[in-house]
Amino acid sequence: MAFSPNAETVFADGPFGSPLQPAKSEIRSLLAQYEAAIDAYSSGAGSIAKSTRALLFADLAHAADVTAWVYADSTVAYNGIYRKSGASGTGSWSLILPLPFSFIIASDAGTGTPNAIQATTSLPVSSSALVWMNVFEANTASPVTVSFNGGSALTIKTNSGNDVAVGGLTAGMIVMGIVSGSTFRLVSDQASSAIVAAAEAAQAAAEDAADRAEAAAATALATVATYGGSSSSDSSAAIASMASALGFVRFGAGSTLVDADIAIDVPIEFQMGAYITAAATRTVTITEVIDSPKQHIFRGDGGFILANDSDSGENARQVHASWFGAFPGKSTDQAPAIQKAFDAVGNSRESVIKFDVGNYLISSGMTTTRAALVQGAGTRRTVFLVTSDGYSVFTTGHTACRFADIQFEHHSSVVTNRVSPWITLSHDFCEVERVYMQDSFNQIIVGPGGANAKLRDINMVWRAYPFTASSSGILVRAAGCNIDGVFSNYSANGGPAAIIAVGPGASGNVSAPVIDNVNYVCASIGVLVHGDSISVSRGRITNVNYRGSAGNAPQAIKFLTSGTGSVFGFTVEGVEIASTATAGITFEQNSSGAIKEIVVDGVYDSGTTGNGIEFIRTAGVLSDIVIGATVNVRLRATPVFFSGSNTGIRIDPRAMVGGDVAGVFFRGSVADDTAFSVTLGRQIFSGVAIITAGVVDMGVFGIRAASAPAVSANRITDANVVAVATSLAGTTGTDGNLTLGVQDSALYVENRTGSAQNISLTVMGA
Repeated sequence: MAFSPNAETVFADGPFGSPLQPAKSEIRSLLAQYEAAIDAYSSGAGSIAKSTRALLFADLAHAADVTAWVYADSTVAYNGIYRKSGASGTGSWSLILPLPFSFIIASDAGTGTPNAIQATTSLPVSSSALVWMNVFEANTASPVTVSFNGGSALTIKTNSGNDVAVGGLTAGMIVMGIVSGSTFRLVSDQASSAIVAAAEAAQAAAEDAADRAEAAAATALATVATYGGSSSSDSSAAIASMASALGFVRFGAGSTLVDADIAIDVPIEFQMGAYITAAATRTVTITEVIDSPKQHIFRGDGGFILANDSDSGENARQVHASWFGAFPGKSTDQAPAIQKAFDAVGNSRESVIKFDVGNYLISSGMTTTRAALVQGAGTRRTVFLVTSDGYSVFTTGHTACRFADIQFEHHSSVVTNRVSPWITLSHDFCEVERVYMQDSFNQIIVGPGGANAKLRDINMVWRAYPFTASSSGILVRAAGCNIDGVFSNYSANGGPAAIIAVGPGASGNVSAPVIDNVNYVCASIGVLVHGDSISVSRGRITNVNYRGSAGNAPQAIKFLTSGTGSVFGFTVEGVEIASTATAGITFEQNSSGAIKEIVVDGVYDSGTTGNGIEFIRTAGVLSDIVIGATVNVRLRATPVFFSGSNTGIRIDPRAMVGGDVAGVFFRGSVADDTAFSVTLGRQIFSGVAIITAGVVDMGVFGIRAASAPAVSANRITDANVVAVATSLAGTTGTDGNLTLGVQDSALYVENRTGSAQNISLTVMGA
């Protein structure tokens, strides 16, 4: 409430002559305002004071917006300033502000204990007021609590949020603080002497612990150092002691003998010249990361297991071949030492075996373990120099093995061809990438168990040793093999029967091979797909480039059957064939099975002699082969060669366009009362069509395939072979006739001769 005039104005200094004489009229006015305010408060328009909230809630006989104080309720939260809502006699009270006490004095009279203080205040204690309290006696323990007016015990916390130290509250000490939840947080702090004492005690304890740890470490180090040059005293206890004291193990120069089964689950460091000697029948298990120079650190007749646990993951299983005694440049067989590395990492998880730059002499085979990566330093850098035959250099012993950045060469002592492969993949999901190989009868074999193998960037060199039938650079006998990038760009008239062979010798059907980017110069079939006693199906062959300038490659691509085998469901695209190849692409059906459902497109053959595309059938079924519009074999003496009867061979005329010759489009058996169509690939096509059925019926017609088609009479006197300017469905034409139909951009052939006929169609046009 504002008073006018107020006291400062009324009782201001008076005139110069009478400075202490205020005007009585102003005094009367000010006092009148005081009286009115007092009357208003007395009538209930001002503040109301109640000791408890219950008493206030029971008194509703006040007008709206009247304020009231609750100042001594035993429930601290009920104390505060309330405002009335509703008319007199109705409505309710609501808490709007805390009591305006910014400072409360509390007294510790010693009724509690030194560590559980009981204090009293004349005003209720709340979180909005600063509490000033004396301390009756020093605390003897920690933490310390305080209870105000018999309320809940609050833990006393220092200004920094810690428990009060022993002796931190001294007798007669004055502290100030604020209630915060279940704590009484000091604004002032505890006695500094107690803090110093506690800090000194903590420091002493820490120094003592450090001294003990240092002493233990020194003992462990000294113990291992003492054993460092010994080959007769067991060091397992010292190793365990060091691991416990330091959290790692460090081996000094010399031998450390282990004559007990021991597991080391901390990081290990080998200093220069250090190594472990495992006694016979003993096993050292390491589960953490190993740090060592390239040196022979695992020795002895015992075993080493480089395992892993939930903490370390694969750390222990990343090793260097030298750690097991395998080094480039040695004159002895390094395969046994490398095999120890594989045996150590085992089959439980993935692993990496790293190799150095240089030649590793190999005189025996090795078996890799589960998901092991044989990681070299690069082709023409890490070389496995093989001295003998009769074994695969690497054979997979488990799934998902990988070989990368390595090279295989014959030792200078090898003067005959190697028969055994460099790598045999006998398990699924294995990979070979960036590998360089000299000649071998089969360089890589993907065995029956090697499903879903991936081979990338394989480089093959063939010297002056031509191989016999069944030899290959890569032999695939498993499903889902993906080959991307095979290069054989050096040859001195040597080479295998096929750079890549899919199917020969497989024990089960082979499906879904994907072969891409094959580039070679040697006199070999680029890709051979061979169904012997099994089926090879649903594959894709793309981007095959034969560019040999000497020798005669049989074919760039060959599909072959023998025995009961079949080949079907392939697509071929993007093939380039140098003129030195005997033929471009061959389909040779020799078995009781079938070669069928194959689409070929995107072929360029630069040969000028021999055959472009060969269809050879001596048994079984050769059918449903589609030669697309972008196949160009027209430079060959015989662009398309047929031997034996075939069914459903479809050749787009554009594949044969050269001058005015479109070439053979279809050859095969057509049942009676059926028809087939030929897409010419042009909206308007004018030329000549020659059709034959069996050895009797034939016709030559001038044709115009357009929106207004036209056809001439048969130029050969054969009343049973006719042409019409319409489409044919099988029973459209006259019964007994062979009918050629002409429509917009298409030809139709209908057989109603009364029996199945072998039909050939040749189209010539501008």
